[in-house]
Amino acid sequence: MTKKIYAWVLALGFVGIGTLTVWAAAPSGNSNGPIQVTANVLTYDRDSQLLNASGQVIATQGNDTLKGDLMEYHLDSQNGFVTGNVIVNRAGGVMTAARVDLRGGDTYIASGGVFYQSPTESFSAPWLEYTVSTQFVRTQGRTKLVRSDGVIWADQMEGSQRTGNMIARGNVDFQSDLHQVTGSGDRLDYQKSGDNQGTVVLTGNAQLIKRRKNTL
Repeated sequence: MTKKIYAWVLALGFVGIGTLTVWAAAPSGNSNGPIQVTANVLTYDRDSQLLNASGQVIATQGNDTLKGDLMEYHLDSQNGFVTGNVIVNRAGGVMTAARVDLRGGDTYIASGGVFYQSPTESFSAPWLEYTVSTQFVRTQGRTKLVRSDGVIWADQMEGSQRTGNMIARGNVDFQSDLHQVTGSGDRLDYQKSGDNQGTVVLTGNAQLIKRRKNTL
């Protein structure tokens, strides 16, 4: 039978199987509602305010969901991590990774085969940092970004999901089948102009090739 243990009961400490519900800032950065954690095994330490969960872990707050095999979360500092087949569902997007570290209730740091998919874009990278309050994304390692007007590869990327603008650095490659263009350079600046399309500026050993459309 599923158990729900509320914040005022947590003063006693808790070890069990089922569901644990607490009021605190969540990994999603939303501090206005309860976090509900379900797992095969749940442990809460009152003195350290440390929550441990293992086996089919699901942490939910509002419409945001975080899943994994193992979770450790400090309710006071709002720091923690989730490892093993991690899946984050938030704001219409889905991210998968081997591990996600949680920092201060406002930042995700994902590592290990990171992949993100939303209705407007997808990207993959070895490492990713996302700040919820600013919707700012930063990646390290070879990154691939796919949007409706083209694909960008680079060693590092950073940008705003709010505006759609981004900067790519290091061994940049760019391809747009929509515009029949390929390019490369040391840096690429992308300024979104609407309708999921934008303007690309390449700098540093920049090369741009306009492919001829087949008229046959």
